[in-house]
Amino acid sequence: MSATLEQNTKHRFTVEEYLSREEIAECKAEYVDGDIIPMTGGSFKHSVVMSNLGAVICNAIRSTDLIASSSDLKCETGLGTFRYPDLSVINPPPQVAKNRTDVILNPLVDFEVLSTGTEAIERGKKFEEYRSIESLKAYVLVAQDHQSIECFTRQSNGTWNLVFANTGEITIPPLNCSIRVEDVYHKIDFTTIASEQT
Repeated sequence: MSATLEQNTKHRFTVEEYLSREEIAECKAEYVDGDIIPMTGGSFKHSVVMSNLGAVICNAIRSTDLIASSSDLKCETGLGTFRYPDLSVINPPPQVAKNRTDVILNPLVDFEVLSTGTEAIERGKKFEEYRSIESLKAYVLVAQDHQSIECFTRQSNGTWNLVFANTGEITIPPLNCSIRVEDVYHKIDFTTIASEQT
């Protein structure tokens, strides 16, 4: 999740400048169109849903060669941007950018837990950027203020097919598995935890 920073229009950062800053920065940032966009802190619900999601996906792919990675690993897209998915699944061997260990080039599935302030970006520009990654076969959006999981899957003709679920199971075709929606929202009480803006 990220928030737009008031940008200095006099300077557009190069990729090299961005990556150098990331090595010493105290907080993570994404890189889009020459701008460095600091990441914001997550809400309670965002954090719990993300933790649950990681546990569910790791368990689902445990018997496979697939690897799940946390939001500490950024993806370089085909449009020259750098994003931090909340969770990625990689089909090994992982491919990293030249001379980097923190930039993955071949995610199979990227997951984003939606936030009120950034949902439009996650559904729009960020999805456009992720679609430019040749290896990416699915993009999964997980709501945090209600039970809803959407899975966009790349088809052989280049289009994307959407399936979604509010209860029961949802299938993630590239992972050859189904996950229970309720497991992703384990210990989230929507009646007592107010909707948060992050």
